[in-house]
Amino acid sequence: MGNDTDEYDIVGESHYQSALLKLFGPKREHGISESCAAVLIAEPDNRYDKNAVRCEISGLRVGYLSREDAKEFSEYMRRQNVRSIRVAATVSGGWRDSKSEGYYGVSVEVPAELIDA
Repeated sequence: MGNDTDEYDIVGESHYQSALLKLFGPKREHGISESCAAVLIAEPDNRYDKNAVRCEISGLRVGYLSREDAKEFSEYMRRQNVRSIRVAATVSGGWRDSKSEGYYGVSVEVPAELIDA
Protein backbone atom coordinates (compact mmCIF):
# COMPACT_ATOMS: atom_id res chain seq x y z
CA MET A 1 0.00 0.00 0.00
CA GLY A 2 1.16 3.53 -0.72
CA ASN A 3 1.15 6.55 1.51
CA ASP A 4 -1.74 8.34 -0.22
CA THR A 5 -4.76 8.70 2.00
CA ASP A 6 -8.14 10.36 1.67
CA GLU A 7 -9.62 12.12 4.69
CA TYR A 8 -13.31 11.84 5.52
CA ASP A 9 -15.21 13.76 8.18
CA ILE A 10 -17.43 11.75 10.46
CA VAL A 11 -20.89 13.28 10.96
CA GLY A 12 -23.34 13.15 13.84
CA GLU A 13 -20.71 13.31 16.57
CA SER A 14 -22.95 15.65 18.56
CA HIS A 15 -25.15 12.61 19.29
CA TYR A 16 -22.17 10.61 20.56
CA GLN A 17 -20.40 13.12 22.80
CA SER A 18 -20.87 10.89 25.84
CA ALA A 19 -18.86 8.14 24.09
CA LEU A 20 -16.17 10.63 23.08
CA LEU A 21 -16.01 12.02 26.62
CA LYS A 22 -15.61 8.48 27.93
CA LEU A 23 -12.79 7.82 25.46
CA PHE A 24 -10.94 11.16 25.57
CA GLY A 25 -11.86 12.64 28.92
CA PRO A 26 -13.44 15.92 29.93
CA LYS A 27 -13.18 19.02 27.80
CA ARG A 28 -10.04 21.09 28.31
CA GLU A 29 -9.18 24.73 27.89
CA HIS A 30 -7.32 24.16 24.61
CA GLY A 31 -9.05 20.97 23.46
CA ILE A 32 -7.24 18.04 21.88
CA SER A 33 -6.02 16.62 18.61
CA GLU A 34 -5.30 12.93 19.09
CA SER A 35 -4.63 10.14 16.62
CA CYS A 36 -6.15 6.72 17.21
CA ALA A 37 -7.52 3.69 15.40
CA ALA A 38 -11.14 3.48 14.31
CA VAL A 39 -13.32 0.93 12.55
CA LEU A 40 -15.81 1.73 9.79
CA ILE A 41 -18.68 -0.77 9.90
CA ALA A 42 -21.33 -1.27 7.23
CA GLU A 43 -24.93 -1.19 8.46
CA PRO A 44 -26.97 -2.64 5.55
CA ASP A 45 -29.94 -3.12 7.90
CA ASN A 46 -29.96 0.54 9.05
CA ARG A 47 -33.59 1.67 8.82
CA TYR A 48 -32.66 5.17 7.65
CA ASP A 49 -30.00 4.37 5.04
CA LYS A 50 -29.10 0.92 3.66
CA ASN A 51 -25.63 2.29 2.81
CA ALA A 52 -24.94 3.59 6.34
CA VAL A 53 -21.39 3.17 7.64
CA ARG A 54 -20.82 3.81 11.33
CA CYS A 55 -17.53 4.76 12.94
CA GLU A 56 -16.40 3.16 16.18
CA ILE A 57 -13.40 3.87 18.38
CA SER A 58 -12.56 1.22 21.00
CA GLY A 59 -15.94 -0.39 20.38
CA LEU A 60 -17.95 2.80 20.98
CA ARG A 61 -20.02 4.44 18.23
CA VAL A 62 -18.80 7.99 17.61
CA GLY A 63 -20.68 8.89 14.40
CA TYR A 64 -21.22 7.97 10.76
CA LEU A 65 -19.82 8.67 7.34
CA SER A 66 -21.92 11.20 5.43
CA ARG A 67 -24.56 9.68 3.15
CA GLU A 68 -22.47 10.48 0.08
CA ASP A 69 -19.28 8.95 1.49
CA ALA A 70 -21.16 5.96 2.92
CA LYS A 71 -22.54 5.09 -0.52
CA GLU A 72 -18.99 4.86 -1.90
CA PHE A 73 -17.70 2.87 1.09
CA SER A 74 -20.63 0.48 1.27
CA GLU A 75 -20.25 -0.32 -2.46
CA TYR A 76 -16.54 -1.04 -1.92
CA MET A 77 -17.29 -3.18 1.14
CA ARG A 78 -19.92 -5.20 -0.74
CA ARG A 79 -17.49 -5.79 -3.64
CA GLN A 80 -14.79 -6.95 -1.21
CA ASN A 81 -17.27 -8.94 0.89
CA VAL A 82 -16.14 -7.20 4.10
CA ARG A 83 -18.26 -5.67 6.80
CA SER A 84 -15.63 -3.49 8.44
CA ILE A 85 -12.44 -1.58 7.65
CA ARG A 86 -9.82 -0.52 10.21
CA VAL A 87 -8.63 3.05 9.61
CA ALA A 88 -6.62 5.82 11.25
CA ALA A 89 -8.65 8.53 12.97
CA THR A 90 -8.10 11.95 14.47
CA VAL A 91 -10.26 13.25 17.30
CA SER A 92 -10.10 17.00 17.80
CA GLY A 93 -11.93 19.75 19.62
CA GLY A 94 -13.39 19.29 23.04
CA TRP A 95 -12.38 22.67 24.38
CA ARG A 96 -14.02 24.64 27.13
CA ASP A 97 -12.96 28.06 28.31
CA SER A 98 -14.69 31.03 29.90
CA LYS A 99 -16.12 32.16 26.54
CA SER A 100 -16.98 29.05 24.58
CA GLU A 101 -17.15 25.30 24.38
CA GLY A 102 -16.70 22.91 21.46
CA TYR A 103 -17.75 19.37 20.66
CA TYR A 104 -15.28 16.62 19.94
CA GLY A 105 -15.07 15.91 16.20
CA VAL A 106 -13.73 12.92 14.30
CA SER A 107 -12.12 12.44 10.91
CA VAL A 108 -10.73 9.26 9.39
CA GLU A 109 -7.94 8.60 6.90
CA VAL A 110 -8.39 5.80 4.41
CA PRO A 111 -5.69 4.57 2.01
CA ALA A 112 -6.72 5.95 -1.39
CA GLU A 113 -6.20 2.65 -3.20
CA LEU A 114 -8.68 0.99 -0.87
CA ILE A 115 -11.61 2.94 -2.25
CA ASP A 116 -10.24 3.57 -5.75
CA ALA A 117 -9.79 -0.17 -6.29
